[in-house]
Amino acid sequence: MSLQHPLIANSPTSNFQLKNMTMKFSKYEAAGNDFVVIDARKQPELLSNCIADARQICDRHYGIGADGILVISQSLENPHADDVDAAMHVINSDGSIAAMCGNGIRCVADYLFRAPDVPLRIDTLGGLQIVQCKNPNLPRVFQVKMSKAQLTVPCSLDQSGHIWHGQCVDVGNPHAVFEIEDSPSDALKTAGEFLSNHPFFPDRCNIEFIRPIAPQTLELTVYERGAGPTLACGTGCVAAAVAFASHHDLSDTTIEIHAPGGILHVIISGRDVRLQGQARRVFDGIWA
Repeated sequence: MSLQHPLIANSPTSNFQLKNMTMKFSKYEAAGNDFVVIDARKQPELLSNCIADARQICDRHYGIGADGILVISQSLENPHADDVDAAMHVINSDGSIAAMCGNGIRCVADYLFRAPDVPLRIDTLGGLQIVQCKNPNLPRVFQVKMSKAQLTVPCSLDQSGHIWHGQCVDVGNPHAVFEIEDSPSDALKTAGEFLSNHPFFPDRCNIEFIRPIAPQTLELTVYERGAGPTLACGTGCVAAAVAFASHHDLSDTTIEIHAPGGILHVIISGRDVRLQGQARRVFDGIWA
């Protein structure tokens, strides 16, 4: 079951195909997590159009190629809202909707960047996110103050007799974190898809495998619902850090996350949780 975006429910254009439409886009990456960024602030119909053709756009052989699409609108509900700078809509490569994307929001912040001392207020289905540029030199570094990062329930899931013990975390989207002693890459191959689609998660789940490699330093692999294995996941790194810090009684700490696509940092101070990392524009183009 996927999220239904409120702006496309009952939309007459929800089945429109982009193949007859010209659309400007920017290709971005953040820790190897890559996205097609679409500015729909003057063309709100692009949101439903992108959802309809997400698979084609994200196809790495016949399309642009991406883990997902990030559509920028003026706001989630009111096109004239003045309390946010913009809204971010996250479309997975399979066309499903994600409430929040920690790597994606840094890409959107880079697209909207004005000045390093001007925080951006970006609304998402996972809550309002505050994004601050920490280094304006290219590639820019952004820090996201997460609107939500909380432990929910532990889980123990059976895979042919092997029990995976994990911790569920709500970061505006659902995650399950599994701390293991063996290779996270091997675990991803053998169990990532299985756990993501386990009946314990009726709406599917983002899965993280973590292994400590130094004090406050984790190796991480991720299986994202709607996209599969990716080189990194921003909200996944936050979920991993929050679960790890809780399990090991750490507070007021910074956790360094080594994902296949790069290094991210999660700063935890009480209930305040922030994600920090780079975002880079790769190229601009026209989808015709």
